[in-house]
Amino acid sequence: MRDIYSALENYKNDRVDEIVNHIAATSSEYKQLTCSVKIACEKIFSSFLDNNKSWLEKYEDLVGQREALVFRFLYEQGFKDGLKIGFLLNNAIFKDEVKT
Repeated sequence: MRDIYSALENYKNDRVDEIVNHIAATSSEYKQLTCSVKIACEKIFSSFLDNNKSWLEKYEDLVGQREALVFRFLYEQGFKDGLKIGFLLNNAIFKDEVKT
């Protein structure tokens, strides 16, 4: 059972990266938002004094880490929900066949 869990965990982690890369490559909305964020960040960054720029960089890193964590939790929960739904459907569809 541990091997199955480990395999599913690896699959989930691989899919997270694939999904993010796919969205970044194909979504015009994502690209537009990324461009807007970059411009806003550059303007904010240029208005700071040198000693405060490191705080903005740290802030950006922390926000990015937090977003990645939330995304992973959401994806993992969706994956678990999908497995549960599949299990329930399997039981509902094949329960009569098992009795026969």
